[in-house]
Amino acid sequence: GCPWLLSPARSPLQPGMGGGASVPTTPAGPMRPMLGATNVSWAAAPGGGRAFFSADLSQAHPSPSGKTVVVASTHGRRAIGGSGLYVNLHAFMAQGGKFDEQGLGKFVAWECENMQLKLEGTVLTCVCDLTKGVRPIQEGQVNILSSTKGNHLIGDSQVLLSCTIYAAAAAAPNLPRLAVYAGDTTALKRKATDGALVRCSKRRRKIGSFTPVFFPGPDSSAAVAAAVAGAKASVDVVAGALGDAGVVEALVARQQAGVKVRILVDKDHYAGSGLESVVSLGVTLDVRQSKGPRPLNLCFCIVDDGASVVVGSGQFQREKAGWMDAVVCDRSDVTAKFVDEFERLWEGVPEDTVAPAESGARLNDVAVLLFPDRDGSNQDQLFEVLGAATASLDICMNAVSSPAAVAALVDAQKRGLRVRLVTDTVRFLYETSEAMKELRKAGIEVKFDGTRATMDHRFVVVDSRTVITGSFSFAEKPTGAEPLEAALIVHNSPALAQAYARQFDSLWRVFRKL
Repeated sequence: GCPWLLSPARSPLQPGMGGGASVPTTPAGPMRPMLGATNVSWAAAPGGGRAFFSADLSQAHPSPSGKTVVVASTHGRRAIGGSGLYVNLHAFMAQGGKFDEQGLGKFVAWECENMQLKLEGTVLTCVCDLTKGVRPIQEGQVNILSSTKGNHLIGDSQVLLSCTIYAAAAAAPNLPRLAVYAGDTTALKRKATDGALVRCSKRRRKIGSFTPVFFPGPDSSAAVAAAVAGAKASVDVVAGALGDAGVVEALVARQQAGVKVRILVDKDHYAGSGLESVVSLGVTLDVRQSKGPRPLNLCFCIVDDGASVVVGSGQFQREKAGWMDAVVCDRSDVTAKFVDEFERLWEGVPEDTVAPAESGARLNDVAVLLFPDRDGSNQDQLFEVLGAATASLDICMNAVSSPAAVAALVDAQKRGLRVRLVTDTVRFLYETSEAMKELRKAGIEVKFDGTRATMDHRFVVVDSRTVITGSFSFAEKPTGAEPLEAALIVHNSPALAQAYARQFDSLWRVFRKL
């Protein structure tokens, strides 16, 4: 473990690098440009015990204020991979200043906090030891791990530099993950073969061909990562956003193990994501982005050419983003539908040439519906399930604003069914307010989460026997820019319906009623 995790404060501070021989002193891989920063490259030692940040002092960039010349900058604090650590590095000259390379000859390293400065030519590297301990600041809310102790002049070069590595006191940084995002592939391979992922998968109850997963929850992200980590031949992912560190790491590890990995993401959610972070580090992944006006609201992951598929309601983002659900399915006729859909999207979405989907056919007790479809029959088929309900509808949906959805729920209420709706606070109060007024006027019970987190569940339990899940939303869709979505309907499965009903009831008990 890391000594500083056991000792949250240390005194007195010890200058320089220090550290033990057990902490590697060289990077696990080459220095790589930091995403979103100017003229800052970084790397980490194996295990993440040391981090390296470098800047070429000969560069000059205009500053937004015009009062200084930026040499290198992270532009405020910048998260370092998925480690929980932040770096704030800034090198600058006064307005009108001119870099003096000869002045670097007078550089003498000053006393830093768990940091050593190395100058090679015009490149200065801050070598940060992250295992020595922490210094609490801001009334104990933030812990400094390594610092230059303010701005300092680099010799007589006219360049001043400051660099600080810190973390929130309430969150223990994950140093191995720091190494992962810096390109330490050995850590990724260890992660992929971690038996904990397999154990997590086994703990979940499989109901027929389906295993439901609810977010947030114990090991919920790990359950998705476990499906990826078990791939032997291929992994194909479609996700509007892909930012969960565990899922990204599992994908990278599988690719490095020789598994064919293909990823299709929404263009509007790729920049700044965890996926882009690892790609920017030089990790080779076959990634394509959507093009055109249609949002990519699909979320599914196919393992080994259809051996199994994970179908999600939201996106493979970090759990703390809010409530979501997914289901793992290993039924071949169902997975085949998603295999065909992936190939269709893989070729058409990046060029904005994908045609509307075909009408979905019921596969005995399961239907796979893709949107938008050619004639609207898939939506009709979905709402026919609601129209055939005889006892109850429990709807857990991020938004309800489409006329068809509102009409279906109001009709069910008029027919005497018990209709309950759980939805997202923001959409409840603003985006779907008119639809909500109509639902409440009809006497439908509505609750919302009352938090800033996203309630991104998208499932319906019908008569305690049928489940509708997937990424299809009851939100109104803009004509001509309808999002790409999917719905999975499992008929006549009381056991699966009970699992979703338990999740619904757990939210119903704690969510707020207007």
